[in-house]
Amino acid sequence: MSDLKFMTGYSTKEVAELVDLPRSTIWELTRAGVLEPDRSSAQYQFSFQDILILRTAKDLIQEGVRKSRLNRALAKIK
Repeated sequence: MSDLKFMTGYSTKEVAELVDLPRSTIWELTRAGVLEPDRSSAQYQFSFQDILILRTAKDLIQEGVRKSRLNRALAKIK
């Protein structure tokens, strides 16, 4: 990973591949306010912190945590 990529952020596609979550889940969490990616040139730019939150989200989803509870839990760690 280059330093430039760390500073500019990751696209939705890159994040989806890194954390192995569908883009739709990433967009849902963004709409819910759990993630706050930067917006540039009509695409989201996710931070390293966003990736950590998404990895946690994936673990919670795999454990069967409901979406409403998931959003509350993730908002607290943000």
